[in-house]
Amino acid sequence: MKITYDSDIFAIQQYGGISRYYVELLKKISKYQSYNVNAGVLSGLHRNHYLKNLDLNLKSKPTYVRNFKGAGFALTRFNWCFNAIFSDPKTDIFHATYYRFPKRLSPSITKIITVYDMIHELYPNYFGANDPTVVLKEKAINSADHILAISHNTKQDLMEIYQVPESKITVTYLGVDHLKVRKQQMHKRKNFLLYVGPRAGYKNFSGLLAAFSELVITNDNLDLIAFGGGYFNDCEKALMRKLNIPFERIKQISGSDEVLLDLYANALVFVYPSIYEGFGIPPLEAMAQGCPVVATKTSSIEEVLGTGASLCDPHNSSDMVNKVGAMIKDIEYRNSFVYKGFQQVKKYTWAQTTKLTLQTYLRFLQ
Repeated sequence: MKITYDSDIFAIQQYGGISRYYVELLKKISKYQSYNVNAGVLSGLHRNHYLKNLDLNLKSKPTYVRNFKGAGFALTRFNWCFNAIFSDPKTDIFHATYYRFPKRLSPSITKIITVYDMIHELYPNYFGANDPTVVLKEKAINSADHILAISHNTKQDLMEIYQVPESKITVTYLGVDHLKVRKQQMHKRKNFLLYVGPRAGYKNFSGLLAAFSELVITNDNLDLIAFGGGYFNDCEKALMRKLNIPFERIKQISGSDEVLLDLYANALVFVYPSIYEGFGIPPLEAMAQGCPVVATKTSSIEEVLGTGASLCDPHNSSDMVNKVGAMIKDIEYRNSFVYKGFQQVKKYTWAQTTKLTLQTYLRFLQ
């Protein structure tokens, strides 16, 4: 069985959950010798660090280039033109990584897409008027032979918004075991809250700032660390000033998985204030490192995190303050979520994701 993934998401993301998903699939697929699988990524250019460091003998792989301003748009456009002119992949399965199938794709090739969420459809105000995602997604949904959804919530959204028949969708949860699980122990934690990932729009970092401004009043030494997402912009700094949060209490850090692991392992509480998610890997990563989690009770988050996290209303700052405050004040309560988190992450492995994905591919080759 020959499988080809396009390079779109690796041009769009340097780091991120979607590109992580495909790299983990490629890693695990290479171990399924019984399926006689040969996987590769369509030629072109990319800027993704996960793919760059992937040490596998793939049948094809795009070339890494260092990041530059506007790289996501430029590399994606280059790849579209390059593959339209030169590429006619000889493959059994073509799995589009971000809602686009090549125009020259043979009708005999099975077309698969993964749908991650319905954020663009449900919250269009968070995106620019010229954002092409919805147009691309609808076209890909109609063209695909089958669709993978990363949660039952996303599957339900697909059925309601695009009227996709249930038989055309398979739910394949993501994994969290790409990071080594810390031994189950209740060690002393440092006095900071942790946030991970992009901060704009529906990610609701502004909601976390509002809650943090209240928490620091009664917790003198409490800090907030935001990992990834780039430097704080002028709007974020203005909001911090408006909320009377001293700049020295909030830090932005970027770095490798090792840096992130250390932050997860030492944070007092991991806070996930998002208004909507298709799955949500960061809170599971935090659980795997023994970090207690406060997350929002919305979209797929409750489905994925279950009782492993304390859940709050993303639109209610007081509720977030109360849930995080309870974690800060009561060590036994906090440690109870450390234990429950360890149990919850056992449900999500990349091996299971890969097995379900390969089984879906094989349905179209029989």
